[in-house]
This record gives sequence, C-alpha cells and structure tokens, in this order.
Amino acid sequence: MKSVEEELLEAIDIEEFFDWMGLDMKRGRSEYRGPCPLHNGEHRNLQYKIRTGYFTCHSRCKGIGNVIWFYAKLKGISKEGAIRELAKWKGIKVGKKKMFIPFVVENKCVQVEEKTLVQTLPTLPSSETHGLIPLTEHFRFSQKVLTRFSVKKGIRGRYWNRSVFPIYDLEGRWIGNSGRWEGEVNEETIRYLYSPEPFLKSHVLYGMHLAKTSPCWILHEGVTDVASAYTHGVEAIATLGADLSIEQAELLRQHPKPIVIAFDGDEAGKKATHRAIKLLTEKHLPLLYVMVFPDGKDPGDVSMEEYHRLLATKIPAMHYLRQYPLP
Repeated sequence: MKSVEEELLEAIDIEEFFDWMGLDMKRGRSEYRGPCPLHNGEHRNLQYKIRTGYFTCHSRCKGIGNVIWFYAKLKGISKEGAIRELAKWKGIKVGKKKMFIPFVVENKCVQVEEKTLVQTLPTLPSSETHGLIPLTEHFRFSQKVLTRFSVKKGIRGRYWNRSVFPIYDLEGRWIGNSGRWEGEVNEETIRYLYSPEPFLKSHVLYGMHLAKTSPCWILHEGVTDVASAYTHGVEAIATLGADLSIEQAELLRQHPKPIVIAFDGDEAGKKATHRAIKLLTEKHLPLLYVMVFPDGKDPGDVSMEEYHRLLATKIPAMHYLRQYPLP
C-alpha cells in the first residue's frame, strides 16, 4: 500500500498548486520561476525544477525540497501537518495509512521518527569537487581557520571565484558545499551557492561534527559565523541561513545539551531567534539561552573579548522573549 506522501506527490498538479497558493510562477523550458514567498522576495529567485520536482530559492532560503516540504516551510508547520492539509485539499483519506515514504540508503531502510523526518544525505558527488583546491590565504581568516574547516578555493567550474566551505554530517562525511562569492555583489548575485539536490541544507547543521564534544551547542547563522567563532576560541554550529529548520531542531533534540541561540543582531536575526525558540520549545528542549549581539552585528564584527562577554551574559530564552518582543 502506498503511503499518503506517495499518493500526494502523484496527485498534485504543480500548476494547480501554484494557482491554489496564489504563486506567480512562470514556466520556462525545464523549470518554473517566481518570487519566493518564504522571504517575501521580489525577484524571480524561486525555482521549481520539473524533472526533479524540487524547489530551490537562489536568494536566502536555498534548498527547500519537494512540494510537501515547500508547503510545510511556507505555513511554518511540520511535514506531517503539511501532508494532512494537502491530503485534505486533494481529497485523499489518511486513515491508518503510512504517512511517509520510507527513506532508503544502499537498500537499507532507515528508521526515523515520523514526526520529523531527517534524511541521511548521500556523500558529495565528484562533480562537486571539480575545480576546487585548498585555500591557503584569506583576507579575513587565518591559516589555522582555513585548515580547521578544510576551506577550498574555486578556480573553475561551478564554484569559480568562491571560497568553498565543505559541509559535513555528524559522522564527518562530506555531503555538500557552501560557496561564498568573493567578487562584487549586486541584486542578482548569489552570495552563497550551495550544492544542488539531493543535498538539503535544512537537514544538516554546519560544524556539528567538530563541536560534538563542546559543553553546549552555540547556534549561529552561517559558515563564516562559525569560522569567526573559532577565531574567538569557540566551537559553534550554523543553520546555513537565517532560520532554524524543523529538521535541524530534530537533530538538536537527538543530540541534547544546552543550546545558545546566537543569531545576528539585525531584524532578520531577531525574528529568526523568536522562531527558533518556538521550534526548540516544541521539541521539549528546556535548556535554551540567547546570546544577544548588538544591533547589526554578527560574530565577525566583534572582538574576542566582546564575543566571550556576550556568551557569558547569555539570557534564558523565555527572558529574551519578554525582553525583546517582536513589534
């Protein structure tokens, strides 16, 4: 018997879905393009590939996943909640059917918690290493930092003119790349270029394999934030974007220890902090703190002394919600 997820993926006509959701998606030869509603984008940075059935935002949100993942992220609900709502829309009865497609790696079924599916991502294909050489010098980071994070330099191909931060899973397998553009930036520039599907940045926390033995998880936004934290003598991890995903929250639940949310001090960072507290509280993780950066600042903007002072003066998450309410 097919799972509800399989039935949905077969039943959903993507153009009907776009109309139902009010999305302005224009069809090209092999894709649809439109503004990304996940970050209220104005440019056509949201891509839907017809062949793979995957959404990707080439601005802030990066890899999103299939139509079910897209709907879940847009509504701010779990994957199970998205399946139930979409099934109701399509008139599919849920009943006692299996909710999810079993995830298989090397013909072995991986047991996962149905509430939140965290995928075991495959190792990086050889095409993703083409044109990469070790980066030996950087205007911002020392040789020690570049070595610690195995940073590469793109000299040709997909990652040309980018500093490439390899992304590893908890077991230390190389599963993806984050390529930071090192040239001039304009509205059309993809500042951070991630590996394409099947890599999903929402299913991994950058630097987690290196910070396993640290006394707490210090949660930053991006790869350079983690590198800056290491410069300050601290092992940290990152969400690979402004928002903590449901799957990343599940990873933290599976590897419990105190969590310090340390997002940027801008408005986007403050909103992301509120959302992260909500997600982690729903995962019943009680030891939550917030490291409050000054307005507009991130780990790379503060000195080692100030970073450690901010870390030492972290506040409980519930205090943060009262002290820094959203407008």
